[in-house]
Amino acid sequence: VRSETVALVRVAERNIGLVKRALDIGADGVAIPWIETAEQLREVVAFAHYPPQGMRGIGAERATAWGQCIAEHVREANANVLVVPMIESVRGGENIREIVSVEGVELFLIGPADYSSSAGFAGQWEGPGIADQLRKVKDAIVAAGKYCGGIATSDANLAERQAQGFRVL
Repeated sequence: VRSETVALVRVAERNIGLVKRALDIGADGVAIPWIETAEQLREVVAFAHYPPQGMRGIGAERATAWGQCIAEHVREANANVLVVPMIESVRGGENIREIVSVEGVELFLIGPADYSSSAGFAGQWEGPGIADQLRKVKDAIVAAGKYCGGIATSDANLAERQAQGFRVL
C-alpha cells in the first residue's frame, strides 16, 4: 500500500482515449465507472499499461518529462499504475468473484447510488436487500486480498463503514 499522495482521475467511461489522456498528463491512476465483467476490467488494465503488457501509447508528454525519460517512465508506470474499477451495478456485483481475479488491480470502489438504482431502488443504499448485497460485494473483494472503498454519509456512517472493512472512504 502506498503511503504517499497519489492522483487518481475518475474518467467518464471505459474508453482508451480517456484512460491514456489522464495518465499522459500525470495521473497515477484511473477510476473506471460501471465495470460489470472481468473482460471489461482486463481491457481497462490493458489501456493503462504500456506494451507488451498493454496498449498505452508512448508519447512525449508530461508523464515522460516531455520525452526525456521514456524508458524509466515505462518501467515505473507499468509497475505502479493504479486501475480502480467501480462496481456500480447488480451485474457487477454478481460477477465480482471473476472481476477480482483480474491481475493488476488491488483496489475497488463500490458506487452505492448507481448500484441501488440498478436494483430498482434508486438512491436507497439501505433499501430492500441493497445493504446486504453491497456488503457481500465488499466481502468478496476483501476475501480476494484486495482493498475496497465506498462512500460514507456522516461521521457515524464513516465509523460503521470502517468497522465493516471498507478501507478507502
